[in-house]
Amino acid sequence: MAGSLSGLGFGYPTGQLSTRAIGIGASTGELDPVTPRNPAALSSWGRSGLHLQYDPEYKRVSAAGGIDRTLEARFPLIAAGIQVSRSISAGVSISTLLDRTFTTRSAETRVISGTEVHSLTTYASAGGMNDVRLGMAYTVSPTFRVGLAGHVVTGENRIAISTIFDRDGFIPLERQSEVSYNGTSLSAGATWLSGKDFAIGVSGRLESALHATRADSTLRSGRMPSRAGVSVAYTGLTGAIFSAGADFEQWSSMDGLGSEDVEAQDTYEYGFGAEVEGPRVRGSVVSLRGGFRWRTLPFGVPIPIDADVGTARPRWVKERAWALGAGVPLANVGGLSRAALDIAIQSAGRSGLPGVSERGWTLSVGLAVRP
Repeated sequence: MAGSLSGLGFGYPTGQLSTRAIGIGASTGELDPVTPRNPAALSSWGRSGLHLQYDPEYKRVSAAGGIDRTLEARFPLIAAGIQVSRSISAGVSISTLLDRTFTTRSAETRVISGTEVHSLTTYASAGGMNDVRLGMAYTVSPTFRVGLAGHVVTGENRIAISTIFDRDGFIPLERQSEVSYNGTSLSAGATWLSGKDFAIGVSGRLESALHATRADSTLRSGRMPSRAGVSVAYTGLTGAIFSAGADFEQWSSMDGLGSEDVEAQDTYEYGFGAEVEGPRVRGSVVSLRGGFRWRTLPFGVPIPIDADVGTARPRWVKERAWALGAGVPLANVGGLSRAALDIAIQSAGRSGLPGVSERGWTLSVGLAVRP
């Protein structure tokens, strides 16, 4: 089970969301300039800036055998934007596409040459896949903007399995494996401001080749999943933004990249949220956020249907998450914000396998600096 429901298959899809987008239930992913989904949104960066993000997650997995608790530290997003000219903006980002970092342990009793031996096996995985994106946005008119981006997917999966025994004379067993991933893709998008009340963002990413290699030899080939998303925000009320978004990702195209035990499905994501002006701190307005996100996760696990025939069908994991967040200006110089801190807390429940449930609490912290 890879230690958790969210870590099945090739790993957990973080969503590539900024802290602000997480706090609004992922509903503004196509309008947020920091989130590397819609390249057209880069035009909203304004002044040049740098965004750094840290998202530790505490997980509790409950099953018939008990409860397992883990803490995973993620640095899922680094992004930078620059205003090239009045009409052209550019940005570069490194974000986590899939995270596969976990450690599990299992105890077993074996009889070897008539002797009962107790063993403890540790199964550790580290790595995942990252999306490196370089994008540009062009302002066609004050209300319409388009964007284009190139993506390089890179990463690795490092597996270490160690078994120790409680009897003298038995040598510990150590096994290691490392697989690298690489691929490229293109994405495009647009944003449209309808008067003063609505903002709409749409984008898509093309399907492309994705390879798994070991020691410069190609093990398997699959396809980089295509993606399409839309976000709509209503800004007709002073000091408030109400938003909704949807996202589709064709993860099933990755089936050829893994073993027969790894099955993937296409996923859907829906988010709703709001952002309102809060109290003033040192003359600056603090933004308060909240949202809800529902989505399916891409990787399932085969569950036997008939023990005699040996047939199996995959069980898929669903995730429901509530989030609260805030945006706090840190430094204002000459009436311009030079630094800002975004904070979001997300509580996610995951279910799908019989008798197993998972609860994850994520604290997302994003720091933006604008010289």
